[in-house]
Amino acid sequence: MAIIAGFLILLGPATAYKLIFAAGQIVWLGILVGALVSIMGLFVWFSPSQRHFFGILIVLGSLVSFITSDLGGLLLGMLLGIIGGALAFAWAPLPPSVADQPVAYRQRAVMSGAAVDSPAEVEESAEVVAPKAQP
Repeated sequence: MAIIAGFLILLGPATAYKLIFAAGQIVWLGILVGALVSIMGLFVWFSPSQRHFFGILIVLGSLVSFITSDLGGLLLGMLLGIIGGALAFAWAPLPPSVADQPVAYRQRAVMSGAAVDSPAEVEESAEVVAPKAQP
C-alpha cells in the first residue's frame, strides 16, 4: 500500500515538472518525498525486522506530502501512505508453524510432548520414532 502511495505522491510533481520545465524547489521535494515513501515501503517488505521504524517514516513522509505534492497526491496518496505506514507498524510476521518442520521433527515433538532443539536431535531420535526392520 505504501509503495502505491509513494507513486501517487510522486505522480503530481513529476507531471508538473514535465509540463512546466521550470520547476522550483517544491516540485523536487514532492518527487523526493514520493520516491522515499515508495522506497520505505520496499524496505518494510524486504526487511521486516525494521518495520516499526519504516512504518513511522512512511506516515511522516505521507503527512509531509500534503505540503510538497499537490495535497499529498490528491489526498489519495497521502491516505494510502498513512494507512500503509500504520499497517507496517502494526504488522508482525507469523512464527514458524509445526507444519513447516520436517516429518521426523514433528513426530518426535508430538510423541514426546516437547519440542526438539536442533535438527541433529531429529536424526538421533529418528530411530526411536521409526525403528528400521531387521531382514
